[in-house]
Amino acid sequence: MKRAGYDISAFKTGCACDNMRIGIPANSAVFLEGLNTINSKVQQAYMSKMTELVKPATTKVMLGDMTVIDQMTFDITNVRRYFETIRRHLDDSWYVRDVDETSDEDLRRIFVKFSSEVSGYVISVHLSMQFHVLLYYRPDNRVAQVQKEVSEITELLKDGEAATAEKGDQIIVRHLKKMGYTEPSHARLFQMLYEDDALAQRIAREIDEATDVGLAEMSARRDKLLSELNSLLVETYHTSAALIDDSRLVTGEEGFLYTVDLERVGRDAGGNRTVEGAFDADAVPDVAQKSIRARLDDLRDAVLC
Repeated sequence: MKRAGYDISAFKTGCACDNMRIGIPANSAVFLEGLNTINSKVQQAYMSKMTELVKPATTKVMLGDMTVIDQMTFDITNVRRYFETIRRHLDDSWYVRDVDETSDEDLRRIFVKFSSEVSGYVISVHLSMQFHVLLYYRPDNRVAQVQKEVSEITELLKDGEAATAEKGDQIIVRHLKKMGYTEPSHARLFQMLYEDDALAQRIAREIDEATDVGLAEMSARRDKLLSELNSLLVETYHTSAALIDDSRLVTGEEGFLYTVDLERVGRDAGGNRTVEGAFDADAVPDVAQKSIRARLDDLRDAVLC
């Protein structure tokens, strides 16, 4: 569906504009112009607020090679707090969902959705920000200490596992030779261990006793250090202070999304509830028009809070 601007021609063909999508014909210019006027102000207020919230600041971060650099970022908690404030500002006439987040590797999205049904019409709102996350280390000497110890333990584990495997092979071969197999093949070995649980357990115990070089303790220590290393990571955030639409959101572009949909509630032949985006604005009663405008005023006040 092609997007148009804010002028009334956007609605004459039932197209969708950048901020409000109403599929109603041309004979309701006054009603549509009124909605667009309010909605344009809401969108401008939202863009102004979000642009201020993501204004970047410089922070010190560290690369894996211990180089400390300056990195631009913003405080994502301010965006979460703003969306939560909008939620709390809307009264019980709105159905408000929780502020939610999605993550796809380094691409993330924070959003909130809410809707209001009034006089047989539904207003649906989606506010969202899409941004990228970059990971660095905190400038902390502990990072180098942990990395060094992890590297040392990894080498010890590699050597210990190789020694364990060699000793284990020797123990298995010795057992099989005692049983009369002078040249035991791998196929015969696996078959015997599979068929004889007692033999397999006896050999396993002997291997454990003969190869106890603290591998389990070293492995646990390495896991603990890796967990500590993860705790020393810091996230930085980047987005674009630009308005994007649904398609650009889906393709992973950075920016802010603001959409408002107005739809009419109806019933199909079976009496089931339906929601239609295309309807005749002449059929919208004056009282409904007034209520719809009032809901948009509510939205404006919430966005400006």
